[in-house]
Amino acid sequence: MLIIASIVFIFTYSFITVKYKVSDYTTISESGLMYLNYRIDFGRDDVTKFVLYKELIEHNMIIDYRLQTFLSTFFFWVPRFIWHNKPYPHYRYLTAELFGSTPETLHSGMTPSLFEMSIANLGVTLGILFTGGLLIFLIYRGDKSGSVPLKILYLLLLIALLTQSLDAIIPVLLLIPAIHFLKIFRIRI
Repeated sequence: MLIIASIVFIFTYSFITVKYKVSDYTTISESGLMYLNYRIDFGRDDVTKFVLYKELIEHNMIIDYRLQTFLSTFFFWVPRFIWHNKPYPHYRYLTAELFGSTPETLHSGMTPSLFEMSIANLGVTLGILFTGGLLIFLIYRGDKSGSVPLKILYLLLLIALLTQSLDAIIPVLLLIPAIHFLKIFRIRI
């Protein structure tokens, strides 16, 4: 079933791209336009390829040590004047590596996804396993949650994890456990 679904998806995507998207541009070849549309539709492949290249080919990490930018995300609330060496958000390390700069000099940058961030923080094998496991867990928890607002939050979290930096979705990351806590508290009262 998975093979059939994949073939149907690839065929449908290619058909729609050629039939409806290719005619919009005249200066790009058809194969170049197909790639451009693919890049727009499945956006985070560039930074993922970059981190995979750094890890697998150059044997070089884009961060200083493993789990560095996960620490930054989970301890965002600790002020830098208390923790002077607190890691920066992941996008700053990614962008600094892309442009040959340092994270200290940047204040904005390329948007990573959970997949790329996990590979950078955990290594290739653990990063792939962690991302897959986390996505499956979140899908399962969202499916099992009883309320529609909680299901919507899980959906937003899944979408954001695949398209945004973790520091950009902290409110959603905090809302889901808070709602679960309130549900448990209400049940016990």
